[in-house]
Amino acid sequence: MSEMASSPHYFALLDRKYRGSNLFYSIAHCDADQLTRAWNAVQWLAAKDLDHAADANGVGFSKSDTTIGHRAAKASLVAAHRSEMLAIVLLKLARKYRRQLPPRYLVDQSTPAQQRLDV
Repeated sequence: MSEMASSPHYFALLDRKYRGSNLFYSIAHCDADQLTRAWNAVQWLAAKDLDHAADANGVGFSKSDTTIGHRAAKASLVAAHRSEMLAIVLLKLARKYRRQLPPRYLVDQSTPAQQRLDV
């Protein structure tokens, strides 16, 4: 096999930067749009968390998440789409702090039919 050719069996495992890789998004339990919203949500939360959880003001990250949240916020969107671990951290933080987020940053957005229901 030539150096440039790769086995199709290993393609999805070796080329993590390929945005269409279903393997990457299935490991992170999301799709590309959800990951982008999670990245935006963590950026928004970090901007609101100016005190790094020094005061219990109900804004931004908790004391246990402030370090990882601010580190994740420093990562680029490209890095989020290339790194499984970063993607998982972003998704977990965005889902954990969903009550603080504006609707456009919610990772698991409901369908229009679900939004109309008052349960």
